Amino acid sequence: RASPKDTVAITITPKNILVGDKEVVRLENGHIPKAQLQGERLVLGLDAQLKKEVAKLKYIEERNPAAPFTHELSVIADKMVPYDLLLTVLYTAGVNELQNYRFIVLQRDAE
Repeated sequence: RASPKDTVAITITPKNILVGDKEVVRLENGHIPKAQLQGERLVLGLDAQLKKEVAKLKYIEERNPAAPFTHELSVIADKMVPYDLLLTVLYTAGVNELQNYRFIVLQRDAE
């Protein structure tokens, strides 16, 4: 079982999408800007950062067989994230060989 540091982590908030702690897309009214989309589902800023993360994990695997690339992705999302946005993020992750998902849902306390 991989620890969180061994996986790529994507955080989806109502305002942005982050890979690790780096913002890769700023959302507009909870949606991905058209300029960030290639076709219907590929998110350009997310795609570029995921390519770097996957390359880094493969590089580590080449030099340390005890640290295999597991194709794992941790998705941390606000419970209000629309399904369509989540689907678009997962599509982009899948294009980058990340297909084993862990979901962590952030819930706000009742105000």
